[in-house]
Parts: sequence; C-alpha cells; structure tokens
Amino acid sequence: MNQTPSKSLVLLLASTACFMVILDTTIVNVAVGSIRAHLGATLSGMQWVVDAYALTFASLLLSAGAFADRVGSRKTFGWGLALFGLASVACGLSTNLTSLIVARGIQGAGAALLIPTSLSLISQNFPQPHEKARALAVYGGIGGGLAMVAGPLFGGILTDAFGWRSIFLINVPIGLVSLVVAKRMGRDAAPTATRSLDLPGQTLAIVSLAAATYFFIEGPSTGWTTPANLVAATVAIIGAAAFLTNESKTEEPMLPLGLFRGREFSLSTLAGFMLNFAFYGQFFFLNVYLQQYLHLSPAQAGLRFLPETLGGITFAMVGGRLAHKIAPRTIVILGMGLSAIGMLVLTGYGLRGNAVQDALILVMVGAAIGTPASIIAVMLNGVPSERAGIASGVLNSARQTGGLLGVAILGALVGHSKEGIQLALWLAATAMAVGSLAAVSLKRSFIPAHRLAEAAAEAI
Repeated sequence: MNQTPSKSLVLLLASTACFMVILDTTIVNVAVGSIRAHLGATLSGMQWVVDAYALTFASLLLSAGAFADRVGSRKTFGWGLALFGLASVACGLSTNLTSLIVARGIQGAGAALLIPTSLSLISQNFPQPHEKARALAVYGGIGGGLAMVAGPLFGGILTDAFGWRSIFLINVPIGLVSLVVAKRMGRDAAPTATRSLDLPGQTLAIVSLAAATYFFIEGPSTGWTTPANLVAATVAIIGAAAFLTNESKTEEPMLPLGLFRGREFSLSTLAGFMLNFAFYGQFFFLNVYLQQYLHLSPAQAGLRFLPETLGGITFAMVGGRLAHKIAPRTIVILGMGLSAIGMLVLTGYGLRGNAVQDALILVMVGAAIGTPASIIAVMLNGVPSERAGIASGVLNSARQTGGLLGVAILGALVGHSKEGIQLALWLAATAMAVGSLAAVSLKRSFIPAHRLAEAAAEAI
C-alpha cells in the first residue's frame, strides 16, 4: 500500500541528498595535504581522488535519468543512497591510494543516481509551478549553497580534528537516516514514460572521458609522449569520435546532437562548461597552494575560502532573482567576467598572503552571479518546451564534465611551482572570459521564475 509522505519530508530528503553530493565535490580539496601525507600520494594521485568522483558523476548523469524512468524515481533514489553510503564507508576505510580512488568512483556513481531522482521527487510532489519554484529555492539553498560553505570549512575542521577519513565517514549517519526516511515514501507510481538506455553511448562516453583524464593527469609526471599516455590520447580521440557517431545514428541517444543546432543551446552549454572548468579547477589547485606553499592547516585553508563561499551564496540568491528581471545573458556576462578579473588579479598579486582572499571573493561572487540557473535560463530561450528537460540534463552533464577536466588540465599545469599555479590561473581566467563572451551574442529575453523552476526540476 502506497504511503503519502508530507511534502516537507520529501523536500528535506531531496535536499539532504543534494547536500551530500555537492559536499563531496568540494570537501576533499581541503584534505588533499593530509591524504597525500598519510597515503604517500603525488599531486597526480590527488587529482585522481577528486576526478574519480567527477568522472562517474558526469558520465552517468544522463543515463541515470533514463534508468530512473524505467525502474522508478523512488527506488532509484534509494539505491543511490545505499551506493553512496557504502562507497563513503569504503573511502573512509581505504588503506591505499588505489582503493580510495576506486571507492570515489563508486561514490560518484551513487551521486549520479541521486541528483536526477531528487529533482524528480520534487517535481512529482510539488506540481504547481510557483510551489515548485519555492521548493527548488530551498533545495538549492540547502543542497547547493549550504554545501558549498560546509565543504571547505567543515572539511578543514574535520580533517584537523579527526583526520581525513572523517570527511567521508560523516556521510554514513546522514545516509542511514535518509534511507530510513526514504522507506516511508512507499512504492513508485507507474512510470509515465520510458527512455531507452543508450548502453553503447554510455560506454564510449566513460571510456573516452577516462582516457582524456588519464592523459592530462599523468602527462606531467610520466611524460606526455610515453607509450601509456599516447595510447590514452588515442583512445580518448577515437572514443569521442565513436561516441558522436553512435549518438548521430541511434534512435534514442543519451546526447541528442540535434540540440546543438540551436545557437542558444550551444553557446549556453559552452558557458556552463567553462564556468565549472575554471571554478573547480582553481578550487583544487588553490587548496594545494594554500597548504603546500603557505603551509596552512586544512582548517586554516578552509577558512580562507569562507568569505568566498559566503559572498557567493549571497550573490547567488541575488543572481537567481535577477534572472527573472534582467536578461539572463547579461547576468552570465557580468558574473563570468567578474570571475575572470578576480583570477587575473590573483596572478597580479603574485599569490601573496592576504591578497589571495580578496581576489577569491571576487572570483566566487562572479561565479555565483553567473549561476547555473542563469545559464539554464539563457539556454531555454532557444529550446522548445518539450525538450527542456533533456536539454537541461545535457547542460548539467556538460558542467560536470567541465569540472572534471578543469581539475585534470589545470592541475597538470600546476606542477610543483608558483609559476605553474599562475599559468593555471591565466587559463582559468581565459575560460571564464570565453564563457562571458559566448553569452554576448545570445538573446536578451528572460524567462519567468516558474518556467525556470519547471525546467530545473525536469533536468536530466
């Protein structure tokens, strides 16, 4: 017999799941120094710890939505919680770098199941547009905003007080409580639609992304032209070509290439990719800099990012509201432009002491103003309403892929020198500038708040 959970319970459950997923995209960065010391990891090893999660998360997002359509959102959500929790235990108990990287990859797969299903649960339980918009504001505030603050700060405090394993094990009690609550939600309703799983496309996407990630992470330490790296580059290129060929021929592709015929979709996807590429890339290597060169503890490094994240959340709320009153493309241009300037200021300061924090605030404020919500609004200007869900899903997947490659490529530039970090900052600033310029040629129109909420809830 189906139970009817309260809407507040559903919202709390979905928001908690999103909180855990977003927390684990940032919390590990603050613990890189401690993990390196305890496991004897190299810089490239720490890139793998961060990117193993991002790789499976980005690769499986689109297929996770199709999978949930077939077996039910509630059931898939429960499986995602269980997988994420078990992987967190495995991360916390890892005795070597290899086991930690594998566990992080499994954790990313659990995250990929949780995000589309948590949004689906909100969509199902908050059918009215304005009610859905309010629910999504709470979901984004807890899952996105609060997690972004908690990641650097809470991660640093936990690492200093209890060791790096605690940043993973903290997910276990949260996940267990969430599983108990999820059990009260009863059975799934019969699916209203089924999307086919594009298994060849999914396999090719993972293989090509993994090979590209390997090439950029291992190249600086082992040599760009070693046999292993040349094989990785070849696999990445051939895999990507085979993926595009498959997507152009299969009846129900995981990535509908026809979407890219629209200028609004293509340029907004580029902007989303560049936003995450620059933001998550700089977040990783600046943590390395703060702990390796300024010799800060994890907690001290986390505190350096607190003004950045608090300022980011404040302006994210402003940016989200502006998206309904000002042309979203203007917000994206302004936000990504400010972030680019902040990164250039960082290079001008020479990464000296307190100057870093001042520039970081500018970086985060810009990234927050040019929020994913604003980019989604830009994208929706050129996408038919019946394709808004899959288009939002592709954009989200592109953003996660951007973060994955940002850590791999910008981390590869860092090496073991301040000059490498400055070069990485120049590239990150360039990426933000490219995203800002991409928005210049987009339409000036805006989208109502409830329409944006519907598209976000249907994403993936």
